[in-house]
Amino acid sequence: MEEERKIERTMQRNELPAFFRELADALEQDGDSALSGVGRSRKFKISGKDEFGHLSVKIKIKSQWGEADGPGEAQAPEAEGRPSGKPRYKDVKKRMKGDFRLIVKALHEGGLPPQDIVERFVGDARLMVTYPGKGEEFYEDFSNAVEEFATAFAAGDRLAMGAMAEALAHQKARCHAIYD
Repeated sequence: MEEERKIERTMQRNELPAFFRELADALEQDGDSALSGVGRSRKFKISGKDEFGHLSVKIKIKSQWGEADGPGEAQAPEAEGRPSGKPRYKDVKKRMKGDFRLIVKALHEGGLPPQDIVERFVGDARLMVTYPGKGEEFYEDFSNAVEEFATAFAAGDRLAMGAMAEALAHQKARCHAIYD
């Protein structure tokens, strides 16, 4: 589940460089500042506007499942209170979609995707096939493609990863044609 946090500050124009230094420190050190968590966010946006001689600076920080709060500090809210302890299928699927997009982009650019993204994608894929009624007839083929993808990543084989990413996209299209 996506969380959004907003920070708004009003300042004199000459205070803006100090604000950006504080932001840079939060990105590098992630201390106790109100801006902490920006470095771990999925996305952030900064906007500024001159309002009657003062600058109004706004930062929107988007994270998934409390990532901006810090590691180990927040649990996926959709998993809390659920009898299975599993997150909602819809949330797993949404996160996988974003991760897969990053993986494909990295491969198209000629590089390897970040390890944490691949590990999260593979973990979510393994979790996804445990949900009943969501396309069990496709789970085995999809799981095999995921494991081959993970093996190719572990070996650093970009070409095999590309082939398996295509296979995963094909499996997804087959399943989503019926279940999405």
